[in-house]
Amino acid sequence: VVNDRNSGGNYMVTPQTASGVINTATLTLAAAADTKTYDATAGSAGTVSVSGLQGSGTVTGLTQSFDSKNAGLRTLIVNGGYVVNDGDSGGNYAVTTQTASGSIAKAALTAGLTGVVEKVYDATADAGLTAANYTLSGVMRGDDVALNAPSAGVYAGKDAGSGRSVSVGGIALTGVDAGNYTVNASASADIGVIDQRPITVAADDLGKIVGAADPALTWKLASGDLVGGDAVTGGLTRASGETPGDYAITQGSLAASSNYKVTFTGATFT
Repeated sequence: VVNDRNSGGNYMVTPQTASGVINTATLTLAAAADTKTYDATAGSAGTVSVSGLQGSGTVTGLTQSFDSKNAGLRTLIVNGGYVVNDGDSGGNYAVTTQTASGSIAKAALTAGLTGVVEKVYDATADAGLTAANYTLSGVMRGDDVALNAPSAGVYAGKDAGSGRSVSVGGIALTGVDAGNYTVNASASADIGVIDQRPITVAADDLGKIVGAADPALTWKLASGDLVGGDAVTGGLTRASGETPGDYAITQGSLAASSNYKVTFTGATFT
């Protein structure tokens, strides 16, 4: 308004331009601290904070991620791909990003035993396992992780039977991605079978003269063997009679423990 008491009519006004600069504002995008359990991705659920926006401007598409998918101490970073909505394609701002500290905990895997662990009774509780006797659950798709599959386990007892508990220790992980996981160091399951040890006991043919005393009835192991200091106990018998002729020699009370499957071969007493 020209105040000349004549509504500016006393003047001919000529406007002139001048040079000026509007500097860009600083816009800061800061990642948030975050922790998670390993999931084979670098994704983070943290929310990026925004400071320095002017007026009604907004920033959309903001996300953050860990600097690696692997377990351990990590750095959170602001991902690209966000959009500054200021009416000038973001040209009104100088954008800076800030990182944050975070961590990824190892994921827990479960190792178990399966199948059948079988052997013939040998007077020990030693159990031999193969890789097929192990299960591993919880591995993320695409990860290179396996078990070391220890071969030396132990039965809950040494005696023959089925459904025996088998346990094993020293379980560990192998593979490129093993460092991202933990696993139980031992496992057990009722998958043990200890078969009876087969032996064949054969009576010896014997005889005597009428009127003489019977000799001791004897036998031998025709096949198989006894282990761990085990013994065959009891004695053979023969059919009764004292007249000349042949009499059957039978097993009588001769026996081994239930850890053995005994096959008996009889003989003749003459």
